[in-house]
Amino acid sequence: MLSTAGVQIIRQIPLRKDYLDQLDPEEIDILLVDLDEDAELRVDDLYEWLNEWDLPVLFNESIATERSLKEGDQEFGRKLTLKLLSLLPEFSPPSPWQH
Repeated sequence: MLSTAGVQIIRQIPLRKDYLDQLDPEEIDILLVDLDEDAELRVDDLYEWLNEWDLPVLFNESIATERSLKEGDQEFGRKLTLKLLSLLPEFSPPSPWQH
């Protein structure tokens, strides 16, 4: 879904402080946090860590994403991608994605 709009995913990691501490802000533009049904168990670590994070963060509910993909809802993917891209003012999405 994101690669269709030219977004390169650098790394996928678990939502745990020890993994978050390994992120190098110089290597990424946006942090996309995929909230799953167990995210509440780890969210305290995330909030503490985000207090020192200076780059854009987008939270995504992975259950809704998974459901939309299974149902073939192309509009959901487009909206999520455009929201993500809107956090990067220098990035212009491909014309089929703009509307």
